[in-house]
Amino acid sequence: LNLCSIESFFKENLANSFPNIIFVLINAMDCRYEGPCSTFVKSLKCLERIGLVDTKNPNVIVVMTYANSLTGNEETWKTKFDTKCKNVKRIISEYLKVEANIIALENHLDEEKMENDAGNTKLPDGTWQPKNVHDACLGLLKKNKDDIGSNAFKQVFDCKVKNISIEKTKFFTLEAVQPNFKFLDLITCGEFSKD
Repeated sequence: LNLCSIESFFKENLANSFPNIIFVLINAMDCRYEGPCSTFVKSLKCLERIGLVDTKNPNVIVVMTYANSLTGNEETWKTKFDTKCKNVKRIISEYLKVEANIIALENHLDEEKMENDAGNTKLPDGTWQPKNVHDACLGLLKKNKDDIGSNAFKQVFDCKVKNISIEKTKFFTLEAVQPNFKFLDLITCGEFSKD
């Protein structure tokens, strides 16, 4: 991820704007995500430094990947997931000054022998993925009263997702701009350098 290019693009083309949604990914088995020098915290500091997080209309969704690695029966899995979520929410709040929805996602669908229904798979707590990702995105856009984002999302994901039907929306276009790319030289503990 080239954060300097993202920063440059937003400053040059979308000043005073925020992305509709920012996905922050964390591995469910990562136990080194706390502390100012962790990769996770450094990434959050970069997001905050660049100014992509909207604190008035929070635009952050945390996706906890490899969710089935939190092994156990439904109750045990949920306890482990909830504990991890509580810690991650605290860190997100501390560094980004927003509350974020955290959703689980398993990457190894074939290896995990998860219940499958029309492309959706069931997590240990009974949640269907990727329906949970879809719901979190659409919920965030609606909560922020982002009608353009909601319509764009529905247009792109005009499909059937388990237990929901996404209706067609009016099509609209936005003019695209060519970004100028710059390279990220160094991210150090607590510092962001683009010399």
